[in-house]
Amino acid sequence: MVASARNEQTFLESSSSLPPNWKSRLSFVPIDITSEDSIKSASAMIQEKYGQKCLKVVVNSSGFLLPDKSVKTTSLENLQAHFAVNTFGPLLVGKHFSTLLAPPQKGLEWSKPVWVNISAKTGSITDNKLGGWYSYRMSKAALNQFTRTFAVEMGKRSIVISLHPGTVDTDLSRPYVKNVPLTSPDQCAENLFQVLKSLDDSKSGSFLDYQGNHLPF
Repeated sequence: MVASARNEQTFLESSSSLPPNWKSRLSFVPIDITSEDSIKSASAMIQEKYGQKCLKVVVNSSGFLLPDKSVKTTSLENLQAHFAVNTFGPLLVGKHFSTLLAPPQKGLEWSKPVWVNISAKTGSITDNKLGGWYSYRMSKAALNQFTRTFAVEMGKRSIVISLHPGTVDTDLSRPYVKNVPLTSPDQCAENLFQVLKSLDDSKSGSFLDYQGNHLPF
């Protein structure tokens, strides 16, 4: 297993609670999601260590949130920051990591490689009843379009989905959420793992929530 972050200290802090047998299986590769050179370098490092066609599951979990609640409070700087992390970065990971995806194989837990873009229900255009959060909503909606388009390109070679993890108790969500129960990161991971185990070809190109339910784009 390979984990990535901008720096190793972040990785060490986030993995400190893992059982020893998990830590021994986990390696770290630095990635700055806003730098294509960094993404390309990370892909090369993984290929050098694990070989070609080595990835069975890829989870794009980068996220940035700084709400602009009114159109009057939007700025080009904030729009660019959201799209750089929430949309462009994951797309460039697709560009440089898709060549590492393992070929379909029978008899494995995942017979085809799985590609997951961590999205948000807030990015659903159909579900938008509250407005606000322009930059975040737009960047996640664009991420969902990447998911659908990437699924078409990958065809039967892999399963590609957008996944809404729920409202998780992290630094990204905590400052902006009130009167909403927060899911612990550990429970979130377990929920998403169960969704991944249930995937088949019919789900590719879909937008799913943490219970495996379809969400509207």
